[in-house]
Amino acid sequence: MPGDAEAVAALYALYVELRRWDDLVNLIERRLERDLSRDQDIELRFRLAQIQRIELANRERALEYLGQVLERDRITRPAFRSCRSCWKIPRRA
Repeated sequence: MPGDAEAVAALYALYVELRRWDDLVNLIERRLERDLSRDQDIELRFRLAQIQRIELANRERALEYLGQVLERDRITRPAFRSCRSCWKIPRRA
């Protein structure tokens, strides 16, 4: 439904603006439960990996999502580069 897409886009923008990363992760994970194209699925999982790695500094969770991306598209170079850089993030205390 067009209204749903608009609402999701508005929530996405709001969560980014307010830096509500956990809420954004939940929103994207709910989107993954829908019927998506392979490319949409990969894009969302890659976004989740980036949020986990950059915003939440959660290396393990980022690697999980990157692994899911690589399972779906083994030649995704950005996922591979991001995966390598995950090892450079300090662990949370």
